[in-house]
Amino acid sequence: MEGAKDVPLSNWPAITGSAPALPPTFTLADERPSAAASVIPVPAPKPDDGAAGRHGGYAVPDPAGAPSSVNPLGTGGAVSGGAPFARRTSYDTYRQLGLTPEEEAQAVDEFKALVKESYLDMGGDMEAAQLLATRLFAFDWGLSAFAQAPEGTVLKHPVEKVYPGLEGAGHDYIRGDVESFLEARDIKAARWYLTPNEKTGRDRKKAWMDDQGYGPRMTLAYDDDTGRQHVVTDSYQADIRGPRLKQTEAYNRALENEAAQYGFEDPVAAAREKLAGVAMPVPRASPKPLGRELAGSAPGMPDRQIGSGG
Repeated sequence: MEGAKDVPLSNWPAITGSAPALPPTFTLADERPSAAASVIPVPAPKPDDGAAGRHGGYAVPDPAGAPSSVNPLGTGGAVSGGAPFARRTSYDTYRQLGLTPEEEAQAVDEFKALVKESYLDMGGDMEAAQLLATRLFAFDWGLSAFAQAPEGTVLKHPVEKVYPGLEGAGHDYIRGDVESFLEARDIKAARWYLTPNEKTGRDRKKAWMDDQGYGPRMTLAYDDDTGRQHVVTDSYQADIRGPRLKQTEAYNRALENEAAQYGFEDPVAAAREKLAGVAMPVPRASPKPLGRELAGSAPGMPDRQIGSGG
């Protein structure tokens, strides 16, 4: 008990370097600190992509006139005009299929068709068919931080599905590409969007990128400072090959530097240095057999042998 002086084994000689045994202390129930006194720090939620950056995102006008993110949760995590302690939840990740009832019906029909096909592929196993159909459906449909769509809207062929993400950078290269595109044309955009159109799916079925390294065509639009929206083009293509090559070169340089720290030599780089400035030998054409120079020189004429005497 608190205040007790007699502790078991307290009369034993202390070991050198050890701490003395302290008397036990007990706290009564009514002396415990209240839960309200212990405030657990909660990190502030990240701002919505559409509100924080100039790329993508969907904004809805505020009654007062100022644009606000479609995200109903403010920086404090509460819904305006709703429950005071509502929080962001994964239940709201997917809120609707498509932007219109027609797109929603299209998504449902495509998924049903995929289930039927997968049912045959899986040998009549419905559970496996539904899992496979879900994976195939997600190959074309998904969320987007670039399109002009409310948060949680599942779109067909968004940027994230038709353009590959780079390791460690995702689709940031597309943001830089669009910003450079608009700046080169002296377009002042308060917010811009990349939305799929009928060309996007057709291009994607042909290839990830065209012969010049550019991805599927999409609609590029932007809002000016007054809130008016403008469509720049319905055939915008972001460069894929350039950023991928830069990332590969940076990755190779990092490997070379790391190998050099341990005394390893890059065999490819060493071979390139040895071959630099060295003229590559070109093999000579093999000579024709003697007496066959005139063979086939004129159609219908027999082959002539040199020195045959006639």
